[in-house]
Amino acid sequence: MIFSHGYTDHANYVSGAAREFASHGIMVFTLDHHDGSCPFTQKQDGTNITFNCSQSFGTQSMMDEMIDIRVDDVKKFTEDILTDGFL
Repeated sequence: MIFSHGYTDHANYVSGAAREFASHGIMVFTLDHHDGSCPFTQKQDGTNITFNCSQSFGTQSMMDEMIDIRVDDVKKFTEDILTDGFL
């Protein structure tokens, strides 16, 4: 299971829920998204991304952009797992 954090959350914030799933035998991965919605994250190239408080869900185009970034994050994460032979 890939567990995606909510707006203004981060991977550690959802660790309790992830541990609960894991205690039932489910392999769980949590990740921080690069859409400016979590307090801090860092891309693989070292670029720092911090929470963008001016960002809101006010427009459909903003939400669509955030969702596109999250989908790309999950795809990249999945590719990394498979490429590195983790699974």
